Amino acid sequence: MKQKQTKKIRLNLDFFYQLAAVIVGILLSVTLVRNVLIIASANKKIQKTKNEILELEQKNEILKKQIEIAQTAEFKEKQARDKLGFVKEGEVVIVLPDE
Repeated sequence: MKQKQTKKIRLNLDFFYQLAAVIVGILLSVTLVRNVLIIASANKKIQKTKNEILELEQKNEILKKQIEIAQTAEFKEKQARDKLGFVKEGEVVIVLPDE
């Protein structure tokens, strides 16, 4: 009789251990999947930020080139002629009436 009870207790303990192992496995799997999703999301944010940085660097290069052009004497002269109506000494300006 005692042997049956011991065997029954042993079977219950084996079942308990198996159940505990399954629960721990499920918890570990859920945690792993959640962490993988978090890492994937972080990688997407990193890639998006890298793309934004690349775009800003390209815009920065364009602006630098525009600054270089704006600092040339030719550009300044063209702006003075176009925007301010300046002329060189000895030039004649012809103004046509508006229709």
